[in-house]
Amino acid sequence: MKKLLKVLAVMVISLVVLYWGGVNAILASPLGPKLFNLRPELVQIHYDRAWTLVPLQVEVEGFQLSMQDRLVQISITADRVHGNLHPWTLKDGKFIATQVEASGVAMRVRPRLTKGDPLEAHLDELPPISGYETAVRDVSSNEVQAEDIRFLSLEFKDLTVHHLRELWIDRIRYTGDAEVTGGMLYEPFRRLRIDDGHFTDAHSKLVAVQPNQVDIKQVDMRVTLPQVNLGSMDFASFRGLVADIKLSAEADPRFLNSYLTNVAGLSTLSASGAPGPLEVDVQIDHGVVADGALLTYRTPRVAVRLPLVQVSGAAAVKGKAAKGRLALDVEISRAALRQRDGAQLAMADRFAFLASSSADLVLLPDVDAELVLRGGFVKTLTSLNQFIPTGAGVRLADGSGMLEGNLELTAVPARARGNLDLVANDVVVKNRAATVSGRLLAHAEIRSLNLNTGAIDLSGSTIAIEAATLQAEGRSWPRLWLRAVADPCLLTPQSKVLWSANVAVGSSNLQPLLAIVSANVPLPKALGMFTDSPNVKAEATLMVREDSVELPRFTLTSQNLRAEGAMTLREIDADDKRLEPWGGVLAHAGVFSAGVQLEGPKVTLVLGDLQRWAASRKITPTAHLNR
Repeated sequence: MKKLLKVLAVMVISLVVLYWGGVNAILASPLGPKLFNLRPELVQIHYDRAWTLVPLQVEVEGFQLSMQDRLVQISITADRVHGNLHPWTLKDGKFIATQVEASGVAMRVRPRLTKGDPLEAHLDELPPISGYETAVRDVSSNEVQAEDIRFLSLEFKDLTVHHLRELWIDRIRYTGDAEVTGGMLYEPFRRLRIDDGHFTDAHSKLVAVQPNQVDIKQVDMRVTLPQVNLGSMDFASFRGLVADIKLSAEADPRFLNSYLTNVAGLSTLSASGAPGPLEVDVQIDHGVVADGALLTYRTPRVAVRLPLVQVSGAAAVKGKAAKGRLALDVEISRAALRQRDGAQLAMADRFAFLASSSADLVLLPDVDAELVLRGGFVKTLTSLNQFIPTGAGVRLADGSGMLEGNLELTAVPARARGNLDLVANDVVVKNRAATVSGRLLAHAEIRSLNLNTGAIDLSGSTIAIEAATLQAEGRSWPRLWLRAVADPCLLTPQSKVLWSANVAVGSSNLQPLLAIVSANVPLPKALGMFTDSPNVKAEATLMVREDSVELPRFTLTSQNLRAEGAMTLREIDADDKRLEPWGGVLAHAGVFSAGVQLEGPKVTLVLGDLQRWAASRKITPTAHLNR
């Protein structure tokens, strides 16, 4: 028995000596790197020194690993590594390490591109990968084929990293000096799992697409995330997310742009400005943001580009979670509203964006939001001309006023509602035939706005001009007023009928109406005898198309004239956007009654059987006009 034990002891010692001596000899000789680099087009491993004392447990100094498949390239470097490495898994494109302690670590990941890929323009922003000169893939070569390797994956269990100096994935780059513990499975751009990951750091930087930068003063983050598919992430992917995030940083507003464009798909929105303090204290329990979570951000200067305007000023952002809801308040003080070309629209005391949604990240977004504008001073109304349709022939020439309003938004369905009010003094409105000056009061009632199609219901909107003076054809009419209300009023930009409305107008005199209409429609000279007619009331149904306006019904009464009719207004030609009238008007002035037949530039006076003529022109006389 003693002899057998002695033999076994000798065998064990011999095996240990052979393993220890043989493996360490290979690791120390040129043969070691050659064994690890049999397929350098797939995997490259280099190191300064490597040795082992315990089977499968390796000590490495100056470690460098580079891998690639047909879609991605990866490099990992470390000053020192101690732990269980499994090099035989590299033949399958997998790097597995357990019970690893490493220091001075950097990890870089970049996608491989084919010639002509749109991302080629951003090659300088992608991380360099040691061992692989370019990210552009030569599809004509056989360097890496689908049958060689399907995909790369990295798996770490019981990992401890001291001094994580860099994590650079695609165009997002972290640099710092972090401490990391936990476990992870990562298949670049495909799958991710985090097992009780703990990340702490101070005085680091995060760049999401140059030059959008966050300077991190302190971060303490613990995350557990069950495996998710990075290629097709949905809200359900976050059901198992558990996280505790505390962050203190100095952030540039441009950092939001990558989120707005890549995640939210809001390419029409962008932010820029000066850096400001960002504080985050958020807890997430199985996909639900816990009550008490807070986010604050301030910047002395921000500019937010919206689809039609740019808003700039000092911004304060506050987010919080309470009673199962997330609330976000964004307020821009001393706000300047400008056109996209930089021309100023208005100054406002306050421009605010208020939003709330469910704290459950797994649910579909149910965002309720409100845009608020208070104390908006429009220095010159000429800046509003961009919102007047081309060819209308009406332009604001002077005036200033106060603009206020609010807009409530919902995500499901994507709708908005609210109102906008403008009160302006010393207003000057010009068209091709007349100039009107006075006080303007406009109220836009936004009953419904479809955020997907742009269709809007403005029913109930009103406009009024008070204490006005009209100048036309060398004459002047003082102390005039004009009021109009549109109800219903529907704008449908993606429809054949762009605008349909019923407009009721009241005016102190007929002359302002005719002068305004004449900007677009050549009027018969015979109407000149009725222009100075007070106490006007008019009503019309309009359907506006791209090149014409239909008025299937309109009526007008004044002290000297009563009329009704039906007509279509068509563009004269592509170069002259004025409209020619086609239709008819049944008019009564005192005891005189007549029909006016309109056929473009041709105007015919009808004095015969007006009943039959009116019926042929689809004009149905009302009781008060039928004499």
